[in-house]
Amino acid sequence: MEYGALGSGYPGTRFVDRERELAVLEEVYASGRPELVVVYGQRRLGTFLVRRFLRGRRGLCLVVNYAERELALRDLSRQLSVATGFEASFQWLRDLLRFAARLLGERPVIVIDEFQRLAGTGLLSELQSFWDTEAHEYNPMVVLVGSGVGVVEKLALSYNSPIHGRVTRVLRITGFRYREARVFMEGWSPEDRVRGYSVFGGTPYYLSLLDPSRSLQENIAKLVLEPGAPLHEEPLSILYAETREPDKYIAVLEAIARGNTRPTEIANYVGVPRDSIGKYLRVLEEALGIVERVYPLGMEGRPRYARYTIADSFFAWWFSEVYPPRHLLELDPEETAKRINQRLDIHASRAWEQIALEHMLLLRRKGRLSFTKIGKLWWHGTEIDIVAIDGENNTAVFAECKWGRADRRTLRQLVAKAEQFPWRRGER
Repeated sequence: MEYGALGSGYPGTRFVDRERELAVLEEVYASGRPELVVVYGQRRLGTFLVRRFLRGRRGLCLVVNYAERELALRDLSRQLSVATGFEASFQWLRDLLRFAARLLGERPVIVIDEFQRLAGTGLLSELQSFWDTEAHEYNPMVVLVGSGVGVVEKLALSYNSPIHGRVTRVLRITGFRYREARVFMEGWSPEDRVRGYSVFGGTPYYLSLLDPSRSLQENIAKLVLEPGAPLHEEPLSILYAETREPDKYIAVLEAIARGNTRPTEIANYVGVPRDSIGKYLRVLEEALGIVERVYPLGMEGRPRYARYTIADSFFAWWFSEVYPPRHLLELDPEETAKRINQRLDIHASRAWEQIALEHMLLLRRKGRLSFTKIGKLWWHGTEIDIVAIDGENNTAVFAECKWGRADRRTLRQLVAKAEQFPWRRGER
């Protein structure tokens, strides 16, 4: 028996390349012991996996929608009542967990999604109390699913966490790489698969919404551009739900999308002092995983060389292409959509670099390339898309990623730039 129709996943779901993670959850379930599992990553990644795991099992999934204790408990009680048909109201989380475990019976699976919102509510201490005194009676598998890598690690894994030492397994989930994501786009041309990946990225939920029988442009319209589309305002919804000053975070992402990649440039665009922009960047990077700080190869950890980019492909595309002309989407939707689609290759070229990097890592695993470090390089106005160095064998590989035509001139330019690369120049 299932409660809350949790096993069905999302409409049209195709489950791809999560065998290892599913095997871990199956192993934990089969242990026969009380298990407290933390599944985390960027938003919508862990949820997708756990809902698949729950299929056909006696399980209950509750979502923490509020960051205030009484509101959270009232809402969790309501969800439990709706899912099970038993009217109940709880003043303590441990009472709710006890009730759910008894109701589900042998080997109950209880999922608490978006559990990072419990920070500051005291409810994690109540979970600790239940775990220490009652879990052995019901033998549950409790799965805490969270988004925001930094927040989750602090809440669940740090020494000061109430559940430190109770967590029995940790799964960090990452988005699909292109090799997995392209499966959701069967029927499209190879070029459109890359374009689709540059828009929707590797988030399973976004990919599960795609209809491969329609063109990429039709999918973009139906899923994003049309009023009421499921992803029409997805980035704004996340920022308003997860941050206290959403307008500031929106401005930061707009600044980065417009090519401002250094803290001073971003601060100037947002209109805040240089020394205060760091807190917004930290939340976007560490708590939400939307922004990434990147360094040129060989300069890792040196702040003066750092650049900030939007790591999430959908956020990067949305803030670059959808957010600026959003008012025109209502006034002149067809022409605005046409202009957005005309710029798809700009984003495809960026995705192409990431795909090339993934391919080089694959070649390394297959033993066809050897390197100890790999990354992008920029210095003194010169950029090379990918540089891979092998300190043991004293070799370096240089790659230029062209979305479009590459010719001998491209090769000559790459050779000239590679000759200026300072690492072991004249020896490698």
